[in-house]
Amino acid sequence: MHKRHQRLLVPISCLLVVSLVFCGCEPLRKKFTRKKKELKKEEFIPVLDPIDYPPSLISAREKYEYHYSMWQVWNKDLRQHLSENAMDKRKKYILSQIIQQLQDMKRWIPQEYAAKVDQMLADGEVVSKELDKPEVMRNQQLMESRLRRMESLGRNELNSALIFGEEKE
Repeated sequence: MHKRHQRLLVPISCLLVVSLVFCGCEPLRKKFTRKKKELKKEEFIPVLDPIDYPPSLISAREKYEYHYSMWQVWNKDLRQHLSENAMDKRKKYILSQIIQQLQDMKRWIPQEYAAKVDQMLADGEVVSKELDKPEVMRNQQLMESRLRRMESLGRNELNSALIFGEEKE
């Protein structure tokens, strides 16, 4: 009888362990149902004390002069890269910087000069369209003439001495 008890003891003990594991505190069906995730509510925290920033110490003229000088550098670089037949990706990047500097210049000048900057931006767009064409289809003289035109317009009509007056603020 001892061997018979040993044979029954192992399956009964396994059945007992399994039943204890599945029994727990909650019913079996409730134990294995998927629960929805709880949404975390983000609380709105109002800003009670607004921060007053001091006025900018850099004048409009200084900001314009910075963008103007950056435009001159980028314009010179593009003209140099066009004559050297550099990589198209670099030319397009430099042209995007020229356009960005012109847009920033436009923010800091009086309205009566904005049309001249718009004319320079239009010339930049013409050069951009030419750069988008395959290299054998490009009009190199058109691009160079537009860049020279932008440079002369900027130098003669958009320098800070003409726009803001001779003396610095």
